[in-house]
Amino acid sequence: APFLSGGGYSSEAISFVLELARLVPQLRIAQFAEPQSDAFVDGLSDAQYAALASIAQRPTAAGARTLAICHSTPDVWVPSRYPGWDETAPCPPPHAEIAVGRTMYESDRLPADWAARCSRMDETWVPTEFHRESFARSGVERAKLHVVGEPVDVELFDPARTTPLDLRAATGRGPLASASGKGAAGGGGEGRGGRPF
Repeated sequence: APFLSGGGYSSEAISFVLELARLVPQLRIAQFAEPQSDAFVDGLSDAQYAALASIAQRPTAAGARTLAICHSTPDVWVPSRYPGWDETAPCPPPHAEIAVGRTMYESDRLPADWAARCSRMDETWVPTEFHRESFARSGVERAKLHVVGEPVDVELFDPARTTPLDLRAATGRGPLASASGKGAAGGGGEGRGGRPF
């Protein structure tokens, strides 16, 4: 996964792995799919960085079976569309006995080559039923598609440490504003030209 790159795949992978590493002592990670972002790494807490570094440096037990989870867009899975990537950081690696792709696409159909790439994996994990259906409609073998919901960083998103935002005070309208500028109950937002927020 692009653990040290920033962005959606990065934050999701970090949330998954920090919890899974406590449950699966042989779990090991590697930076994959995107270059490291020094600015992103500098923004990680010392505890997060130390935990990720420790997980990345875990030894691989001799003779252990290998499950590889390629947590990225399928265009970088072997064979990658990007020259040189398969030699630098192939996913799945050649020694993997089981290959899983973790991906998503926020549309009702996939890019042309993604279905074949997903179908080459032993399994493809997607975050929602919507994704399972859109991937299947695009040609991914339905039996290989599994819904694995997105993780939530409960320390970052702890409701006990957060004050809810008063949307009416912050925006002059209630929640669920429409393009007409009227709130969900039909009031608020007048004089803003129909712009959201």
